Amino acid sequence: KARNDGMAVKTLLETFRYPRQGPGMMWDAARDFVLNGGNRVLMGHSLQQLSQDQATGRWRLSARDQAGEAIVINAGHVISSAPMRELAGRIHPLPASLPAALKLKYRDFVTVALMIRSEDLFPDNWIYIHDPRVKVGRVQNFRSWSPEMVPDPNLACVGLEYFCFEGDGLWSSSDEDLVALATSELATLGLCDPATVVGGQVVRQEKAYPVYDDEYRANVETM
Repeated sequence: KARNDGMAVKTLLETFRYPRQGPGMMWDAARDFVLNGGNRVLMGHSLQQLSQDQATGRWRLSARDQAGEAIVINAGHVISSAPMRELAGRIHPLPASLPAALKLKYRDFVTVALMIRSEDLFPDNWIYIHDPRVKVGRVQNFRSWSPEMVPDPNLACVGLEYFCFEGDGLWSSSDEDLVALATSELATLGLCDPATVVGGQVVRQEKAYPVYDDEYRANVETM
């Protein structure tokens, strides 16, 4: 690839495959695959406790749905994608490695998607921001991933991504304040006129990234 000034742009690939309407389509397909095999998918349940029968090796999981109703699942195998710190506190009996697990730290993530009456603000999938005047760390252009994600030709949609910690000022801000912040920061960066922003949506993702501090490797190995 080449920039407007003729300089080559370093890139690891020229093309890639991407779900037409975003990566959620992959999880929809995974759900359908599980259901078509005669199995169940339980959404909106929180794991309460996980224990293993030492005699048989089988697992017992207790969970609650959003209404508080309890459910128990017996299984031969368990795979967890939960943060290790959260899983450790739900294993019964509590593991001796619990203190190490509780030392694991995570970075949280807020995306503010803005709809803008404009052409696309930039042609890239995303751009990283290194400007001390703003708090946003990255801005992605959803239409660059797939045109079907922003089907209105007169509407641009970008996601301003903020790296934060759960409970700090960014995480705790109201959706309205975050939309206002993202709008003002786009203006500060010279990417759009605030008057063209017609709406916004906030998504909070807790524990999006593990923190690789000095104790991280030892704590994971202990866990």
